[in-house]
Amino acid sequence: MTDPDDIAIAEALWAKVVEDLSNDASYAAYLQHCQDAELLPDAAKRFQEKKAELDEGDAQRELIDKRLAGIAMVALSKLDLQRIEPKTATAKSILTFIIVMFAISAMVGFIKALLL
Repeated sequence: MTDPDDIAIAEALWAKVVEDLSNDASYAAYLQHCQDAELLPDAAKRFQEKKAELDEGDAQRELIDKRLAGIAMVALSKLDLQRIEPKTATAKSILTFIIVMFAISAMVGFIKALLL
């Protein structure tokens, strides 16, 4: 569960973002906090809702799309960092050994079948 203090801070930072959507510093502070507090989905939702409030021809819609792309990039990079890499050398060695042993036993069984 998210810390209520983190939510309150996100609310305050969001208010600054909404004041001036083109302010990169307030966006960066909001994005950083949301990343640290694991609130990136909430950040994306807020931007989507803000975009829905704007008219089709509003220039800020394009800016919001860029902000959403930034949120997506941060979320994807975070997922990439959390990915667990298998110990490939050990896993490959074990797998290779198992395959070779299976192949040898299959060949021995095939040869025995031919000789009988």
